[in-house]
Parts: sequence; C-alpha cells; structure tokens
Amino acid sequence: MKVYIDISEFLKIDAITGIQRVMREIIVRFIGYKEFETILLSYSEKNDYFKIVDNNRFLEFFERNIGNKEEIFNGTYLEIEEMKEGDIFFDLDVAWSATLKRSYLLPKLKKQHVKIVAQIYDIMAITHFQYFTEHFTYTFMEFIGAHLLYADTIIVSTKASLKILEEFALKVGAGPIEGKVAYLGADFKRNVNENVKVQSKVDEIVQKEKYILMVGTIEPRKNHQLVLDAFNKGIANLGYNLVFAGRIGWKNEKFLHDMETHPYYGKRIFHIANASNADIDYLYSNAFLVAFPTHMEGFGLPLVEALEHGVPVVATDIDVLKEIGGDYCYYFKANDVQDFVKQIEQIQNNEKIYIEKKEKLRTYRPITWDQSANQMKEIILNCREKETKI
Repeated sequence: MKVYIDISEFLKIDAITGIQRVMREIIVRFIGYKEFETILLSYSEKNDYFKIVDNNRFLEFFERNIGNKEEIFNGTYLEIEEMKEGDIFFDLDVAWSATLKRSYLLPKLKKQHVKIVAQIYDIMAITHFQYFTEHFTYTFMEFIGAHLLYADTIIVSTKASLKILEEFALKVGAGPIEGKVAYLGADFKRNVNENVKVQSKVDEIVQKEKYILMVGTIEPRKNHQLVLDAFNKGIANLGYNLVFAGRIGWKNEKFLHDMETHPYYGKRIFHIANASNADIDYLYSNAFLVAFPTHMEGFGLPLVEALEHGVPVVATDIDVLKEIGGDYCYYFKANDVQDFVKQIEQIQNNEKIYIEKKEKLRTYRPITWDQSANQMKEIILNCREKETKI
C-alpha cells in the first residue's frame, strides 16, 4: 500500500513551528514504517503533476540540515491519475491555501477509488471567523467543504475538536463524518539547536524581575490584548514583567499600538518577534508563569511546551485546553480580564499553591511524537479496510 502526502505548502515555509513542526515529526516517522510505503509529493502547477521527494534527502535536510530544499526531489513525477485503488492520500499539510484546490483534487481521487484521510487542525476560520481575514475564511471553507464531502476519515487532535467538527458537519448538511482523534506529540528540546546562542536581549530580560510569558503569533485569536489589559489592571502592581514572544501576524493594530506606546514598553513589557527555538526554550525555562488566554485552539502546543518545561500555565477555561492541560494548569473565565488578574493574585498571595503546582508538573508526561504518529498510522491502516466513501 502507498500513502501519498502532499507537502507542497510545507516546503514553502522556512520556519519549523506549529503545524510545520507537526508535519516534520509525523513524516519522519512515517518514512520509517514498514506497513506501507510513504511517498512525499510537491505539486507543480506549471506541469499539473506532483514532483516526488526522495525520502532520504528529506531526512537529511529536515533532520540533519544537510543539503537544501531544492535538491530533495528524486527527478521523477506522478500524475494525479496514477494514484489508484488501494492507495491512500493523507492530507497532512496546511492545504487550504494550496494551489491545487481540494475541491478539484479530492473528487478526482474518489473516482479512482483512492482512500482519503485528512488531518484537520481546527475549523476556527469558520467558528471564529471574526479573528481572520475574509479571504482566508472563504478559502478555508472551500478546503473543509471538500473534505467533509470526500474524506473517508478525518483526524483531529482532541475530543473537543472532534465534537465541534461533528456538530458543524451536521449543521451544514454534510452528514455524519468518520472522525478519529490522534493527539499531537511534544518534544520541544529536540528542536533546539545547541549551536544557536540565546540573544543577549533575551538574556537581559530573563535576568530582570519575574515575568509572565506568552508565546505565539500576535493575532487576535490568541488574545494578547487581555494580558496587556491585565497588566494595567493589577499585574503591574504585583511586580511581574510581561514577555511576548512571537512574530507579528494580522489584525493586531490595536494591540501593537497599546503595547508599543505603553510607558513600560522596553522596561517591563517586552516583545521578541524574532525568537529562535533557543530563545523560546530559555524563556520557558525561566518563566514564573505562562499565559495562554486564547479564544479558541485546535490543540494548543504552547500550553504543552510550557508544561513540558515545568512551568505553570494560566489558560482559558475552554474544553480543548482543559482536555490537554488537565489539572496541571490554572484556568480563568474566557476573555475575563478580572478573573485572569484574580488567578495571578491568588498565586502571588499563596506561595504554597504555586509550589504544589510546580511539584505536580514533575509528573507531567506529554504524548510523544512516536505515540502520535503511531495513532495516525493505525487510523490509516483501519481506513484501508473500510469501504471507500463515495
């Protein structure tokens, strides 16, 4: 059996963060599986075919930093029509913006009796469209619509996400879906290059007062504004600094203005836009708390990464995060600045509960990438045995 994975969008992005990190970890393991042959593809719009990736060169580049991305292909190609019954197309990439639209590709694959398995990271562009651009939402709707119609199995990363997706599928008339859960792995230390030094400005920040850290792209869904507002409404008086680590995303004009014009900006409030994995690792390791006030997540890797570093997290009390964080986290009411401040004050006023949480974190064991990839592998093997969705 052949399992095809289109990595066209993955190859366009240099950063190995978020979903790109997920893809790398899963693909590396899929290449080593004996139950099926993993074939990596990259679509050529000019020629309307897939270029085939050499698996060994992929491993050399993405695991050992040998060579470059332009040289990972083996010189052969695959027409869409060459995929056949018994094969599986595993849509693991962030393909909603792909040149090869899924509304075009998936019906063709179904006619050829190819099984389709999709990894859907979230549907927030639809359920929380106010935090995204209109263009992105329309693009995503086309992508998710195609998979609801044609995918034989859809994989999500939490039970809470599966419930949201199932309810949405029924609401839009796509009928019951075959949904499965495969939790994402975590191994942040593996992504830290020992040869990359921590930036001096990051070290200077760490050496100052205790700080509350927030990691993630600055975009409205992540809710950086709440943490800044909480600083103004009480956290500043408690003596904590704020550190925001993440690139600048979209629809963030108000937050950036409020942060950059704040009288404490550069003194007690810091933003590191170009943080390396070494910087993030150092910031996690020395943080007093990590804030995760997100409006919605499909999984929440920063939460897992913080717990992996033994740092308590103050997170939004949404189902997804409670499923992932369990009783290792503190929770506050969604979008409630005062409740967020209250949680910090309680920690400040009762050192015992903080020490107990830190001790409990010694027992935290995240899902490994081996376990995550194995869950996906078993889902794919089970999908092979079922009738193809027509």
